[in-house]
Amino acid sequence: MIDDFFGEAHAILKDAHLRELARMKNENAVEVTKLKRVIEKGSGGQGFSMHAPDHHTAFKVQASFADNEVERQRRLLIDQNEKLNRRLRGAENILASKTMERKQFMEGASWTAKKA
Repeated sequence: MIDDFFGEAHAILKDAHLRELARMKNENAVEVTKLKRVIEKGSGGQGFSMHAPDHHTAFKVQASFADNEVERQRRLLIDQNEKLNRRLRGAENILASKTMERKQFMEGASWTAKKA
């Protein structure tokens, strides 16, 4: 009995899901048709019309440029990060060496004071 219940619930949900998909597909088809009409009207009868493959190719090229730009910026940020890390290590080394020099100076001064 429980299996029947869940089977019916599954069938109902599946039908609702399929109807929603069909509705979305229909809305998209209508939108595509409207956009094609706008593009054809926008060409002004000059014999120019952008077919779907041309549009997709242009979009792919544009996406490719965007991907290249993102990759270029990522590499630039990585380079800047490496430079900053090197500068930080250098500054830490300088600080450590000055601290070491100061420590050695104080040890020498205290040794000299004890000798005197």
